[in-house]
Amino acid sequence: MGRFKGPAEILIKISKFQEIQIVIQTEKKLIYKLLSEPLVFEGDVRDLNMWEMIGQDCMERNNSLYEVIMIDPPQRLLQQDLPYPTLSDKEILDMSLHLVQKYGIMILWIVNSKRELAKQFILKNGYRKVDRGEWVKLTKNGVLYTGWGKYTAHCNESFIIGVKGDVKNIVQFQKAKSVFLDSVGDHLVKPEKIYEFIQMITSDRPNLEIFGRKKNLRRGWTTFGNNLH
Repeated sequence: MGRFKGPAEILIKISKFQEIQIVIQTEKKLIYKLLSEPLVFEGDVRDLNMWEMIGQDCMERNNSLYEVIMIDPPQRLLQQDLPYPTLSDKEILDMSLHLVQKYGIMILWIVNSKRELAKQFILKNGYRKVDRGEWVKLTKNGVLYTGWGKYTAHCNESFIIGVKGDVKNIVQFQKAKSVFLDSVGDHLVKPEKIYEFIQMITSDRPNLEIFGRKKNLRRGWTTFGNNLH
């Protein structure tokens, strides 16, 4: 219940749910205003100098390396001719993550045929898998998206949550739900709700997206990739 004064005093009844929604929306707007402008590093992940530059920049700005990293590697799939440059398994495993994150959380997007590679990637870089999540894909009309798959038409995309070191001061436990629904946009562009998901797990931390796209640039995030025009 709230009173709004104008030419005359009007009594307006607002439900508890509406009050909560208004508070959440206001909080998001305030947080967005406080976050830094998007930071972009355009280059090749196979270039060691790029990793060193990104890590050094983060240290200078935050006095620490990145505490949250999201990666969607362009994996080379034998059964698909993909319309964008891909990396071999070795090139993915050789990425210098240690130069940009000493401890923290990693969100790693995976595909079914490369689950073993994902396990190797996590272990090689000193992480341990603690959870996973699912993006259920919708069309713009709100129905399940029909994607590509060998045996079934995939309407979801999976990601692994890995942690490195002590993260109890970073993580907001049990705040985010492991499954979210969001519409499919342009190819390789991650859904808006993954950023809300990460914000719920780790609020306002130094965030780095690797292999990001121009449409995913956002306040509070650093993006590293070779297609950011």
